[in-house]
Amino acid sequence: MSKEYPSSLVTYHPDGSNEKTTFGSKKEYPAMIKKEKWVNSDGWRGYTDWELKEGYIEIADGWVTSFIDSTVERKRELSEMFEDLQEGKIKPPCEIYWLFGITSNVFSTASAIVIEKENEEVLAKWLDEINGGIEGVKEMLS
Repeated sequence: MSKEYPSSLVTYHPDGSNEKTTFGSKKEYPAMIKKEKWVNSDGWRGYTDWELKEGYIEIADGWVTSFIDSTVERKRELSEMFEDLQEGKIKPPCEIYWLFGITSNVFSTASAIVIEKENEEVLAKWLDEINGGIEGVKEMLS
C-alpha cells in the first residue's frame, strides 16, 4: 500500500476509550495484521484488504461512506454505531479493531471489524443486544 494513502485502525476499549493509528507499511502494521493488500475488482477498480494473524477474526467487512442516501440507508445505523463508540456512549465488552483503507471509489472506504477470536461469543451477545447481532453488522457493511 502507498504511504501516501495509509490505512487507519480505530481500537475501541471496554472502558469506552478509543485510539486511532495509521499505518502504511509492513513495519507499521498493527498487531493483528499479517498483510495488507490491494485487491483488483476489475481493470480499473479495487480496494484494500487485510490478512489477519492467527488468533484474530473478521466479524464483518465491506465499505463505508459519508454520503448516505436512500440507496444505502443501512449505512446510517452503522454510522451511528461508529459515532456512539467514538463518543463512549456504548462500550464494547472486549476490544474491537475497526480498520479503514482506500478504495478506487472516492466516495467509499474499505472497512473491516476485527476482534480476538476468543471474544467472538461475548461480542455476538453484545451486538444482539444493541443492533441485530453479527449478521446485522455484516449487512450494514455490505
